[in-house]
Amino acid sequence: MDVELGEDEADSLAIQLARKAGRMVSLAVPIAEGLTEEGHRVAVTFSREVSRHGSSFIIRKYPEKPMTIADMIGSRILTPLMAAYLWILVEAQSFLIIIGNMGSGKTTLLQSLADLIPPYHRVVTVEDTPELRLQNPHWDPLITRPRPPGEEIEDIGLEDLLRFSLRRRAEHIIVGEVRGREARLLAQAAASGHGSLTTFHADSPEGAILRLRLDPINLPPLFLRIVTGFIHIRRIPVFGGRAKRRIVSITEVYGDDLITVFKYNPLDDKHEPDTPGEVLKRSTRIHEAWSKLGFPTSSLEEELEDRASLLESAAGLPPEDVYRRVSLYYQKKYGVSI
Repeated sequence: MDVELGEDEADSLAIQLARKAGRMVSLAVPIAEGLTEEGHRVAVTFSREVSRHGSSFIIRKYPEKPMTIADMIGSRILTPLMAAYLWILVEAQSFLIIIGNMGSGKTTLLQSLADLIPPYHRVVTVEDTPELRLQNPHWDPLITRPRPPGEEIEDIGLEDLLRFSLRRRAEHIIVGEVRGREARLLAQAAASGHGSLTTFHADSPEGAILRLRLDPINLPPLFLRIVTGFIHIRRIPVFGGRAKRRIVSITEVYGDDLITVFKYNPLDDKHEPDTPGEVLKRSTRIHEAWSKLGFPTSSLEEELEDRASLLESAAGLPPEDVYRRVSLYYQKKYGVSI
């Protein structure tokens, strides 16, 4: 249903939405972005200062309960085998970058992977707008603080928080999205042994590497080798104006080479490979991750099958139940008290 608003009504609504997100808009500061108490993201322009049509607002609503990796399997965004593969890489503190275009589901995938981190590991998240909601009991969320116009308080950006997070004694550091120099700090964190996860706007692994090498990031080639892999997720239009989301590739970085481990076939709407044995033939990083965790390679194929089965069986369960199953898996495997 379309609703028409007068100019004064639109101005008033823009001001109210900005306030709900803890921001203010005015002729002096005509744009604002933030998160409401309900967890919805709003982007507002005020009057005709920057928008030719007057005040405007975009509201991105998020579900009350975040989508789990099991839900993503149920929606065929990825296969159970792909999820099991990523789970092992996440546990082994790999450096994974989720790439894709706007609205492709990068943050949703980041959230689901974060909940595969061992519950006894400390996790620091760094975001501009707080969207991630981890269930890890040792979650340490940090958010940026822009300096309001006319105020004397210090501006605290992603780069500042990332530098600070390196002193928080965390096993994993997650950045909601990297766009600038903070990517170099995250690479340094990965090089020093932190598990690192983030999202990045790019339309291919090759495009991501090109952007990482250019201004304003200028990531040295040596640091690119620290990246474990790129997970490319895409929003694919389907008949009737709707869309489906699919991980279209998982590509490992090995030296100067890009190795595609998983690939999406749009003709039959399936991912390949579909057997653990074929994954082990294609992937080098999974062997490194499993060895880092202290297990013999001979047990890796069975491990992939077990984890895939666990995640597939959890589809449709509430996020807290999925997290409980993952936690119990760690408890049984490592004999730790959680």
